[in-house]
Amino acid sequence: MDEIGQELINAYIVIAEYVASFNLELELSLDLFEENFFNSDFATVDEFAISVLESLQLEESATAESVDNIDPSSGSFALQYYHNTGLGLPSRATYGRYLLLPNIRKGDIIHENAGGPNGMLGHSAIVEGKFFCTSRRIFFVRLVESITIGVVRSILDDQRIDQGIASVL
Repeated sequence: MDEIGQELINAYIVIAEYVASFNLELELSLDLFEENFFNSDFATVDEFAISVLESLQLEESATAESVDNIDPSSGSFALQYYHNTGLGLPSRATYGRYLLLPNIRKGDIIHENAGGPNGMLGHSAIVEGKFFCTSRRIFFVRLVESITIGVVRSILDDQRIDQGIASVL
């Protein structure tokens, strides 16, 4: 990884930790953060990061939803821990087996062959981007998808790949 890439990752983590200090989750993916920097007129990553921090205008009274307390059961089947997580990362999410984090990109399509009603039709979701979990100190992949309860944000991890017999398109 080149020096500017590592500077961007470090700046993104600092911003994610700042946002977490207000009990919020960062609504900006690493991919979009990098894209915005390269499309900006800022001379350095530090200048860009400062402008992002200034634009956040956070309030100390904000609170975050705990994703480990979500009961996503709905419709004709019980949803897995990785569905409808909102902005957070469930403690069960694991990475390492499929090299998802270095290879997934915003806009990739995830197709699960085992998804859908009775496992017959399959299911697809779109990668929203990579986000940083400040409590676990890891990046994770967040998806946007439509499930029985509507359009939601969910997590892609190793177990979901296995259970969904998933492919990345």
